[in-house]
Amino acid sequence: MSNPNPYQSPEGMRRPIEELLILAAFHETVHGRFQSPYCSGVIRLAMEWAGTWQKEAERYMHTCTGSPEADEYYRSLIAMIQEGTLIKGLGDVARPAAPHFTQCYLTPAGHARAQSILANNPPPATQS
Repeated sequence: MSNPNPYQSPEGMRRPIEELLILAAFHETVHGRFQSPYCSGVIRLAMEWAGTWQKEAERYMHTCTGSPEADEYYRSLIAMIQEGTLIKGLGDVARPAAPHFTQCYLTPAGHARAQSILANNPPPATQS
């Protein structure tokens, strides 16, 4: 089941992967069960919002093979974790381990960035 993107960018333009990852980590932290969500959940949500999630990506979350799209998202997330300003990581993200075995969380600057993105592009109002 697809998760509709509550963080639609203006005029339906595609958001950069890094923005999607920040918003997905924010969403998973605010609406999820974990303060440090698994990287696989963050990547999946970002890919669903971008419309790029496919069945092959599920296997990638455990093996790091079979999905160039998921690999692009995970490499972007790893780069952001290694840079460390907006997102920090838990687990073996240096080697890295598969996304299913690693976690990430937003730094205070990451939370501020997510809130800034949302303030400039609020999600559409939901209908009751």
